[in-house]
Amino acid sequence: MYSPRRYFYLPLIALILVGWFSISYAAAPTQNENYQDFTDWYLAKHNVAEVPWRAAAVIESGSFAPLYYYQEQTQMPAASLIKLVTAGTVLRYPIDWWQKIGFSWADNEGDFRQYLDPGDGFSKLKLNPLDKVSLEQAFGSMLVGSANNAANRMSTVTVDSREQFIQRMRQTAIDWDMINTTIEEPTGLSLNNLSTAQDIALGACHAFANFIIQYYSSKPQISFTTVNGEAKVIKHTVHRLRSDPKRWFGAKTGFLRETNYHIAAGFITPQGKKICVAVLSTADRVTSESIVYDLGEWVDAMYSW
Repeated sequence: MYSPRRYFYLPLIALILVGWFSISYAAAPTQNENYQDFTDWYLAKHNVAEVPWRAAAVIESGSFAPLYYYQEQTQMPAASLIKLVTAGTVLRYPIDWWQKIGFSWADNEGDFRQYLDPGDGFSKLKLNPLDKVSLEQAFGSMLVGSANNAANRMSTVTVDSREQFIQRMRQTAIDWDMINTTIEEPTGLSLNNLSTAQDIALGACHAFANFIIQYYSSKPQISFTTVNGEAKVIKHTVHRLRSDPKRWFGAKTGFLRETNYHIAAGFITPQGKKICVAVLSTADRVTSESIVYDLGEWVDAMYSW
């Protein structure tokens, strides 16, 4: 399986730094003469009376220029989109990616069952009690399959305590300009993990600019073998990314019964423009993914850069 260690060679680091430097000085998009707001464009295209999302934001990935806002300051539970902040915080530590870890009852249930009803299910990486995976495999499972136990375990693999890790997550959110985001725990299962569409789009731009996060969050699936020899295949929770990976440079889903479906995406438009997208609180997964494609079409028609 791919290892992030392969990227820790000086030539590649140099290329990455050049890429970051270029991003910092990217030209801002300009509206075309035929500009139409996405809300009106969407209503006309689909012949509907109202949009199917509660909040949305689109930001150009190079300049961080806002392209579209709709109730972008409306704060709501972020669900599993908070795992992008978890991932970004893990990468602030010196990590032994080959370290073998298992999952305790606290990782699988105890630390977050308080946020769920007794019969609620949730996504997790299923391991036999004595089995282990590498830290890298758990990290990938958190981003690709939204494994909650893997995200929870990430908060206890560093030199800091879980509480200190969560405090670092809050600092990561601040550093990513997510000023209206509050963080209680690393999985997103708590309703007290709150954010906005604007914050999520900004966070997606920062997260997907990281080559390790981008690698995993844009993979249709990952496969690996546990310490005890059990084969695992983890499929991406964004179904259209599985069938059309070239259009995505990162994606993360979120779902809670209280919010319905969220999506954060790094998306490449048909004309090759890179945008960071947050679409919050749609009725179903298919709709949330289709809106991302509509946004790509709209950006190509309405902006130049």
